[in-house]
Amino acid sequence: MPRRARSAHAYVAALCVLSAACGTATERPLTPAMSHAGVLSQAKALAVVQAYDRENNRVNGSLDISGIAGIETDPLRASSVAWMTVSKRLRTPIPAIRSTEPKFAIPKETANGQWFLTICQRVKGGVPSPQPSYVVYAKPVGTGTFRAAYSLTPTEYEKIPDLAYDSSGAALATSSPRDLAVAPADLGRAITDHYVKHLSGKDALAFSKPLDEQLGAGYNLGVSALAKRDVVLKREVDSSPSPWFALRAKNGGALVFSTARVTDTLKSRKPGGRASLRAGSNDAALLGKPEGATAPRFTIRRLEMFMSFVPPANSGGKVKVLAFSETATSVRA
Repeated sequence: MPRRARSAHAYVAALCVLSAACGTATERPLTPAMSHAGVLSQAKALAVVQAYDRENNRVNGSLDISGIAGIETDPLRASSVAWMTVSKRLRTPIPAIRSTEPKFAIPKETANGQWFLTICQRVKGGVPSPQPSYVVYAKPVGTGTFRAAYSLTPTEYEKIPDLAYDSSGAALATSSPRDLAVAPADLGRAITDHYVKHLSGKDALAFSKPLDEQLGAGYNLGVSALAKRDVVLKREVDSSPSPWFALRAKNGGALVFSTARVTDTLKSRKPGGRASLRAGSNDAALLGKPEGATAPRFTIRRLEMFMSFVPPANSGGKVKVLAFSETATSVRA
């Protein structure tokens, strides 16, 4: 399913960077560090990716929303359902994707259950992505199959930390938030506060292009642009828990996949005034009005997925957001 990292907010220009889910995986020799000591072997992990890719392309090609639940789990599933709903209403086809050079980081079973990370190169429409995509596959409780849970592609500007492995070759998972400078469950609020409350240089987050120049700048540009139209944009974080996954890095920190669920409220500051959603925008399409809409108030729930480096607790280091995606999942007038 398509994923987009916003370089400007949808309320302003809807300029987005597409990062679609993996397509057909091509087997390639893996590095010695990636061994068979985790929850499944490399061969079985590759089979999981190949099965997902085949079904993903079928689901995307037929815009089969009901089929998403068979190959993805939350938070990715919720994002994909929303994206496909938008694609159907805007009559936008989803091209087939091919993934190549898959590599795996497979931990032993953790408190988060069985899961593993795939790092693959993507080819979309015949054009290879310059950056690898990081896809987490997890086995939900009560199911017998691994399903994609996160899919993120970092920019070329951010260095990804080297992952740590034990003597048997299994990736080292981090399941205790006490080991980290910021608990994964708290990352969503910390990230949102960083750009909404203008806390750069004052909080636990380091500067990064995805956070400060894309997500944060886009949001604040949207706030300013709407204010000129006498519309107030307010963003709040939902505190409900979301699944997270973390792999230990060689430097003692962790590569963390986490989620923030936020609610945007658009409301005219003038009595009797109205806010609007642009024709052809994803938000308008999700509302069921691709031709555009106006109302006194709009409430938009968004799902944000992050891949971040989180330093060890008490290290004095700062969290760095390496990649993100943002998807509107519901719109109400």
